[in-house]
Amino acid sequence: MAQSTISWARAADRSGIVFVVAVFLYSSPLPEFIGPGRSDRRRAGYQQVVDRAQAQLQKTGATWIATTDYRTYAMLRWFFGDRVR
Repeated sequence: MAQSTISWARAADRSGIVFVVAVFLYSSPLPEFIGPGRSDRRRAGYQQVVDRAQAQLQKTGATWIATTDYRTYAMLRWFFGDRVR
């Protein structure tokens, strides 16, 4: 019984470490550097939004952007940084 417990504990430790490493690699910027044409799935489609927003900012001279949801705000903040409020 004791040896079975120890082997199960070791298996749990190993699988936990593998899981943590996998989650870290998934959420890190690593997928963008794997190869050409690959990008982070979470940002898919936002480049077009950023391009249109940049065009409107230049056209109107605006210094801020209003969004209707936090995800769009966060993605625009990611792309523009502190250049736009």
